[in-house]
Amino acid sequence: MKKLLLSLALSLIAFSASALQEIPIASASRAGATTYSSDLYAKKGDRAISINSYVTALPDASTMTLTLQAKMPQGNYVDVLSSAATAVSTSTFILLTAGEGMPVTSNISANIPMPPVFRIKSVLVGTATYSIGVNRAN
Repeated sequence: MKKLLLSLALSLIAFSASALQEIPIASASRAGATTYSSDLYAKKGDRAISINSYVTALPDASTMTLTLQAKMPQGNYVDVLSSAATAVSTSTFILLTAGEGMPVTSNISANIPMPPVFRIKSVLVGTATYSIGVNRAN
C-alpha cells in the first residue's frame, strides 16, 4: 500500500509540474444525475491524464462515481477506468489517473495508452454542487 501511495504521489508531482487544467464538467448543483463531458481529444505529447472531482456544496449524503470512457471508431464509448462509488464531502477528492507507465490499481489508475478521443462520465446519487477537472501530463 505504501508503494502504491508513493507511486501515485510521484505521479501527481509530475502532473502538477507539467499539467494543464481543464474543466470539462463545469460547477453546477446536480441531483441524482449522470453527466457526460463533451468529447476531449488527446493532444500531441500527452502521456497521461488525471481526472479529479471538486465538491463545493453538499446538502445531503451523496456518492459519486467517475469513469473515463474512450470513444471507439464506430462512435460508441467504452469504459476504460472507473472509480468506486465514493461517499463525497467538501473534503473528498476522487482521483483517476490513466496513461502509459502508470501503476495498475483497481478503481484508481490504469497503464494504458492515451485514447485519441475520450470523455468523462460522472454519476451522482444524492445532491451536490461539483465540477470535474482534467489534467494532462506531457
